[in-house]
Amino acid sequence: MDGPLGAGRPVRRATARTGLTGSHATRPDLSNPADSGWTGVAQPAIADGVIAIAGTGAVGGTTGAYLRRAGHDVLLVDAWHQNVEAIRRDGLALKGPHDEFRVNARALHLDELSGLAEPLDVVLLAVKSYDTEWMARALLPYLATDGCVVSLQNGLNEDRIAGVVGVERTVGCVVHFSVGMFEPGVATRYTRADWQTFSLGELDGRRTPRVDRIAELLGDVGPVEVTRDIWGVLWMKLCINAMNNGLTGLTGLTSPGLWVDPRGFGAMVRIGGEVVAVSEALGRQMEPIEPTGAPKPLPPEALRRAAAGDEAALEDVRAVFVGTAEARRRGGRENLSSLLQDVMKRRRTEIEYLNGEIVRRGSELGIPTPANALVVDLVQRLERGELARDPSNLDEFAATADGHRMR
Repeated sequence: MDGPLGAGRPVRRATARTGLTGSHATRPDLSNPADSGWTGVAQPAIADGVIAIAGTGAVGGTTGAYLRRAGHDVLLVDAWHQNVEAIRRDGLALKGPHDEFRVNARALHLDELSGLAEPLDVVLLAVKSYDTEWMARALLPYLATDGCVVSLQNGLNEDRIAGVVGVERTVGCVVHFSVGMFEPGVATRYTRADWQTFSLGELDGRRTPRVDRIAELLGDVGPVEVTRDIWGVLWMKLCINAMNNGLTGLTGLTSPGLWVDPRGFGAMVRIGGEVVAVSEALGRQMEPIEPTGAPKPLPPEALRRAAAGDEAALEDVRAVFVGTAEARRRGGRENLSSLLQDVMKRRRTEIEYLNGEIVRRGSELGIPTPANALVVDLVQRLERGELARDPSNLDEFAATADGHRMR
């Protein structure tokens, strides 16, 4: 995309600012407080191009709330009926340790996509990993020829998106903030707004004008890093997710709570060491591991050495995660991982796209990943109701991982 997002291309104009045509054109204009019956913080404004957020849960809702507060005209698309209706009725609310506000926003059900009057220039895809491909296919007819899809998801979904919309229309992104959503239309941000929020980059490592413009857009949510190695950052985030999310789901512990638990820390180290081994075998240079709020970055090789029993490396890893836990407790709320939130809501988890991704790739390479395989097995048992959420589940790692006790 050269110039402003969507510039230089003729588009059909909507009959109302809802961006809808046909039978949907008479729907109240929810970007107008007078029509919605509610007054929000954001003033109506039209962005350079049509920006949509597909999936308006915790990540999509938080992102949408900040973009609306900054005045961007963002279209929210969601399959959660109650969420769309709550946003239309009451606006989109954001709660957090430093911000609390409510904004009006345009929200669509999936079956209303056919009424879109203008092609989508930027789609911020924030659905669960298992919904990636069907949502990308649903959006494909409405994506501008020079538009792009940006993944605001856990896991390595960029290849899946590229398989649907094309690699040239796929931009890589890593989300660094911790968020939640426990009721329709209300998102919660746990981590500070001035901490690293996104890393963004082209899949081939080029620095392009469109990435710079998307980074400027997302800068209204929080600090954005533009990187020439988005895959290295994606693998770093996958490593953190693999170490953290499944274990918090199994135990009910917050992320900081897990990191300071001796049994939890031991399991995390084994899991992370396997992730580093797989990434190295694939030839991916993982970026230094740096959970949001970390006192310093952790070289991936330190995690690999710690998993192999190197005491000095083990203490380095412990210092980073204990320091991060302390920083999060000082600077925000005790965050619940996305997988723990799914378990609490009795929803399907993303475990197959986190630890399961490591197990699959390790199997292809002949690299054993017993700790990650155990996480997948236990979380799937939890999903089936065969296991209760309890910190004692960490004993399974000490007793059985890799056939010997974990320290």
